[in-house]
Amino acid sequence: MFWLIVFLGLAGVLAYRAAPLPTATGLIGVTVLLYGWLGESSGRFVLLALLYLLLFVPLNVPALRQEWISRPLLDRLLARPLPMLSPHDAGPAAGLLDGRWDLRLPAAPAPTPADTELRLEALGAALAQRLSQPSRPLIPQPEQAEVAALLYGAAALDHHDPRLLGDGLDCSGEHLRAVQAWPLAQAACALRGRAPEASLDWTAAAGADIAGLGERCAQAHGPSVALWSAVREESPAQRLIRFDEAFWRFVGHGLSQLTRSVIGGLSQGLLIPAPGEDQQRRDRQRASLACSRIAALADLRLALVLADRLPPGFDSAYARAYLRLAGLHAALAWHEAARSPYHERPLLRVLSREQHRLLEEQLSCALRSLPQVLLRGVLRWLILPPGSGTIQPGGAENQAAALALLREPTVRARLISRLPAHPGLQALEQRMQVLQPLESSLRRLQLAQIEPTPSDETVRVTSAERLGLLSEAEAGILREALDFANTQLNPDRS
Repeated sequence: MFWLIVFLGLAGVLAYRAAPLPTATGLIGVTVLLYGWLGESSGRFVLLALLYLLLFVPLNVPALRQEWISRPLLDRLLARPLPMLSPHDAGPAAGLLDGRWDLRLPAAPAPTPADTELRLEALGAALAQRLSQPSRPLIPQPEQAEVAALLYGAAALDHHDPRLLGDGLDCSGEHLRAVQAWPLAQAACALRGRAPEASLDWTAAAGADIAGLGERCAQAHGPSVALWSAVREESPAQRLIRFDEAFWRFVGHGLSQLTRSVIGGLSQGLLIPAPGEDQQRRDRQRASLACSRIAALADLRLALVLADRLPPGFDSAYARAYLRLAGLHAALAWHEAARSPYHERPLLRVLSREQHRLLEEQLSCALRSLPQVLLRGVLRWLILPPGSGTIQPGGAENQAAALALLREPTVRARLISRLPAHPGLQALEQRMQVLQPLESSLRRLQLAQIEPTPSDETVRVTSAERLGLLSEAEAGILREALDFANTQLNPDRS
């Protein structure tokens, strides 16, 4: 058992670090010799030595490796139509497909976002929900937390560019806005009691088939680009050499990302957060794990294409998983650039957990599309180990996100920093700021027993002023707020 653990541990470390083939050959060879010296069975040592020679000698002799492995695969690829290869350079977010979570997205262009109207309506609905009962203490709603998180994700896209290819087509950003716009419209609808007018523009976009984005991801995937570029080489000799190099780099990259997914998933499922542990650090680790999972899925797609076994439905799930990763990366990058990130953390927490959950759902969908039952089960265990799933935001987290949206003017200002000024939203914002200092008085008023029972809220405020529960200024603010709620927010009641 000890030597089994040694060999498995060494294989895991070599795969995790994507060690070059000569380095891996040398270290494994030394370990086999150590087993022959210190191990308990000379017969097993002879068997291991034979297996080692049969496997690593052909792999380390370029002529044998190219003739026995690379050339047959290359001939198979040349006998069928080759995938399209983009003539454009990789975009700023292409590195996510290769597992490079630490890349920096550049600043996005300044034009007005396409989802401007919907975001203004959603924020207005969240504020109006609070102002509809101005004489009551603030009670955050789950829909307000959802609006806050989705607005945070949309604002992050305004500041960071998630393009895959440098051809001027921001298709990934457009798709990402669409998949975030529909739940934003649903939350706004729940708050308003009717659908936002701008939501109709996003209905078709939210349900559109994005399988074409999967092909676009393949054109930005580094191992895929290197492999297909080698296949298109004109010189047969140079073609074989380049293909051999690209193919074995791809194999090493795939093993590395798969190993990172396994180790990260198991550690995430087994390790219990310690009290006081830096939650920001755990969030970054979870995001890095998600990036490795997407990179492993990108490598799996290339392997399926090479084997001519790409199943229907794989690209759609793969593309949607990438979109969640791109949105998560933009949100974390935007949060790091905040001047006072403390107030924004509840919004980021709810958004990131939901993005992780949806990303894992799409990973499962992509793996379920594989027709081979054994392969599907093994890959699911490796990429999504049991117990590594994301926990949905709880009530306390949703409440904190809603309170951050409703109590912090700086948070609201940052959410709409690239949106045009809107008179109606400005009026709601002014009333929110006027009403916020009265929270302690409103809680005191809620606990008061006023006899006789007031017939409506205006009479209740007047009675509270008479009893000294509210000052004259506070009562005046509440009367004006009640009048605004009855005539502006609830026109049918006027």
